[in-house]
Amino acid sequence: MAELIVTAINIFLLFFAIGYFFSDMVTNMLVKRKNKIAESIEAAETDKENSSRLRLIYEDKIKNFEGEKSNIFKEAKVKAKLTENEILKEAEAEAERIIVRANKEAELRKIKIKDDIKRDMVTYAHATAKQLIAENIDVNKQALLIENTLREMGEATWQG
Repeated sequence: MAELIVTAINIFLLFFAIGYFFSDMVTNMLVKRKNKIAESIEAAETDKENSSRLRLIYEDKIKNFEGEKSNIFKEAKVKAKLTENEILKEAEAEAERIIVRANKEAELRKIKIKDDIKRDMVTYAHATAKQLIAENIDVNKQALLIENTLREMGEATWQG
């Protein structure tokens, strides 16, 4: 039994020595562990608050989505209508320019056709007159016509 008491005293002294020498180390480890757990809890609470705030923001955005969508569609329709009106005005102006240009071209063609007809008429009249003169007038009549024409024009025209 004396051995038992010695063993008990040895165990007591061993635990006392371990506690005395290693208690600061164990206490520091436990404090560090406690601080680490506290920081983790604090970070988790901060993350939870941030996620709650973000959830509220996203819920508001989801609620406002329909309103924003309709506003975007309204703005798009207004812009489309303005663009349509602008395109129509440009098209009308272009059509007006085309019509004016076509009218000018038609007028120029009309004048050209009249000139061509006059030229053709003069050519045909000249050819017909030449043929008639060749058939109906002899040399004496031709000389008489030239002399009368020269007298009508006057000598001042030829001399001046």
